[in-house]
Amino acid sequence: MIIEGIDDSVFFVSLFLIFLIFYLSSKYLRIALFQVLQQNTQIHQDSINDVNQTRESLLNNRNRRMSNSSALPHLNCPICLNVSNLPIETSCGHIFCANCIIQYHRISNSLRINCPMCRQQVNYLLRLYSSEEQQRQQEQYGEVFATIGSYNRRNGGQPRSLLEYIYDVPILFRHLMNELFSYDGISLWYRIRIIFFLLVAFCYFLSPLDIIPEALFGIFGFLDDLFVIFIIAIYVSTIYRQFVTNRG
Repeated sequence: MIIEGIDDSVFFVSLFLIFLIFYLSSKYLRIALFQVLQQNTQIHQDSINDVNQTRESLLNNRNRRMSNSSALPHLNCPICLNVSNLPIETSCGHIFCANCIIQYHRISNSLRINCPMCRQQVNYLLRLYSSEEQQRQQEQYGEVFATIGSYNRRNGGQPRSLLEYIYDVPILFRHLMNELFSYDGISLWYRIRIIFFLLVAFCYFLSPLDIIPEALFGIFGFLDDLFVIFIIAIYVSTIYRQFVTNRG
């Protein structure tokens, strides 16, 4: 035995599945990034009036300094039609300028934002800019940052169905992995909790003690491992959503 207590066949299959998971995850992230970069900027017809009013308001008050912005190349905001400045990603996966989506929310005059692209209710706003960028533009966009924070605190903790938790996993997990090992990302307490549960999932995956033993059921013995990992992924994404809600 390569590892005491673990059959060699289980070890090699586990190693193969780990590499497969990493490969599929990296492939998913590349595809997701490509889709984001090439996202359709067509506004939903029910949002056209509010978007037009938002554009007019932004054009009347435009004073952007692109040299100090966090604009991401090729990520065009569907509202102002310019390169996204201080980009924000909605819970449905669409990207807007922070100022644009807040102005749109004010003009639409509703408690929750209905995404201008797909009309889904936006449960939280995920920032794609760093803390340094936020501090650098605090004077100009301080009210926008405060509004984003209050929106997340007000709507991020709303009761959700199981399907909504599952739908949230890809977006939340992508942001989680981006922030997990960054020095200005997730706070220490949340980081410890998340790493602990990720280690639990990894150890359970390698453990010879299973509900459905691999030694008896072969590849079907991994079903309980995948189920546990899936549940932990949902829970970890919920922890991160709680962090986003508290951070505002």
